[in-house]
Order: sequence, then structure tokens, then C-alpha cells
Amino acid sequence: RPALELIDSDSDGTPDCVDGCPNDPNKTEPGICGCGVADIDTDMDGAPDCVDPCPNDPNDMCGAEMVRGDINSDGNPDLFVVDTGTRLNSAWYLDAEGMAVGAAPVVTGPPNWNVAAKGDFGSPAGGQDGHPDLVVQNLLTRQVVIWYLGGPDGSEYLGFGYLMRDGAQMMLPSGWSIQGSADFDGDGDPDLLVRNGSTGRLVIWQMDGLDYVDYHYVYPQNTALVWRVAAVYETGLGASMIIFQNQNNGQILRWNLDGFQYYSWSYYTRQDNGQILATPPGWSVVGIRMFPGDLQSSMIVQSTQGPVVRWIINELNEWTGWNWISQTNPAHTRVTQD
Repeated sequence: RPALELIDSDSDGTPDCVDGCPNDPNKTEPGICGCGVADIDTDMDGAPDCVDPCPNDPNDMCGAEMVRGDINSDGNPDLFVVDTGTRLNSAWYLDAEGMAVGAAPVVTGPPNWNVAAKGDFGSPAGGQDGHPDLVVQNLLTRQVVIWYLGGPDGSEYLGFGYLMRDGAQMMLPSGWSIQGSADFDGDGDPDLLVRNGSTGRLVIWQMDGLDYVDYHYVYPQNTALVWRVAAVYETGLGASMIIFQNQNNGQILRWNLDGFQYYSWSYYTRQDNGQILATPPGWSVVGIRMFPGDLQSSMIVQSTQGPVVRWIINELNEWTGWNWISQTNPAHTRVTQD
């Protein structure tokens, strides 16, 4: 009686009758990627390349800023500032404690154009480069452009691009202005927070690079204009917060967002006395940064006289202390909007 012939179509040593991928010599089971596609995990993050949105980045940031606001890629967050007299925008490089340890000129802005936000919107060559770019708006013409930045220390001006919608240049609606930027939906592309200066209504423009995709109301009602948007910050994939400061009493609170939608709020308080955290007269919150060792994002606070400090916040949203960023900064050099 002749022996049963075992066919091995892909010559991998496993007969077809027990081979989960009979035509793939490199696999005997489909695995995650299926037959014909190797389950390679280039960045060794546990997700095969076939399902990994960033196959070369174990942090799945696809080249975006690893530390938000890190201009020179040294692992510490930095700041952008502008000289209100000359309109020169510059980068301030900070150390792990938040002290300004260096600076570099970026670009001098034309009249009536002001930095409104920052984020890695890409580069002239296409694709994100890991350096934050500047979102610049003209409230007279209602135009919005991105100033691309890059180079070895992240401060080199590389060119600009207009915000686009359906293939045409996008304009701000009358009465609206950009308040900040964050990746609200966790897709790797920074989005824009926009506010109506008359009603306080907050809207997020969902972006794909420079291309407008859609809009989303953050909250179903208008917001009181006495509460100024002080900073915007993403806290994780699809999670973010908006920091508000009361322009009358200096009190500070945060809105927590899940994707594009508000879901809760809380005041910041002082650990030493339990009172609601407020800036002294003449001081304002101008940004949020996560420094090495922070349990919660620190606040960047600036005086109308110029000096800039870091307020340290713990995991309970309590103020626990402060340190100087720049004690001698002149009044005409202002930290730009987040």
C-alpha cells in the first residue's frame, strides 16, 4: 500500500495539512499581520509594523515632539518669546529646572501678525520633524499661517504654509481668534482651539497637518469672557486640558477634555493653605510645561515687568513652590501663547 504523500507547497518543512500559511515559507500561522506579511516589530514596542501607526517610534509619536515644547530636542521643554518692539521672535532654551540657559533668534514677524500657538505641523519637505512650529494669525486680514522651524537647535526658520480648507486658503471667521494648540484626538496631528471674542464660545478645529478637517464644540454653552484662556496642553493620547485664568482676581482653573469634549473642571489650589491658586496682581499664566521630575505640568507665569517664573504643581493640582526662569527679562519681551 503506497504511503500518503504530504504536500508542502512552500517548502518550509511543514505539510500543507498542518501549515496555517501553506503558501508562505516564513510563517506557519497567520499571526497578527496575516500570511504573506511578516510580524516584524521594528521599534520593539510590542506592536508589529503592520498595525503600528509609528513603526519606527516606540513612543508612537511619529517624529512629533517627544517633550512638548522641546525646541532643541534636549529632553527639556523650552519657550518662545517675542520682543514687542522689534517683533523679533526667539527661542529660550531651558534646563531641567526651568532656568533659561540659552537663546536663539527665530524670525522677525511682519506688523499685525502674532504668534497664537505652536505644534509640530510638519515641514516644507512634508511630514513632522520633531520640532515645534509657530501658528501665526493676522486678526485684520483673518489669515493664519504656520512658520516652519527646524535645524539643529530647532530655531531655524524654514518657510511658511497657509492653513487650507478644501484646497483653498482658510480664513478665521470674523470675531474669532486662535487660543492654542494641542493634539486633542490623539491622532498625532496638532489641532487648534479657537474662541469667539464676543460670546466666549470655544471650538476645536480638527487638523490634518495644515489641512482643516472639521470643527467640534468644546462645550455646549458660551464661556464667560472674564476667564482668559491661558494655556492648552495634551496630557495623553486623546486627553488634554485648557487652563483658564480669571482676569479680575487671578484665580486659575482647568478644564479636562476627552477628545474634543469637556467633561470636568477643577480649581488649582495652594498646598500650604488650601486656598484657590491665584496669581499676584501684575502676573499672568502664559504657558504649561512638563519638566523632568514633574508630577503634574508646571505653570509658566510672567510679570508685566518682564520676569518669568515656573510654578511647580503636584499630582493633586496643588501649587508647591516656584523657581526663576528669568529674573532679569525686560518688560518688552513676552512669552508667546501656547
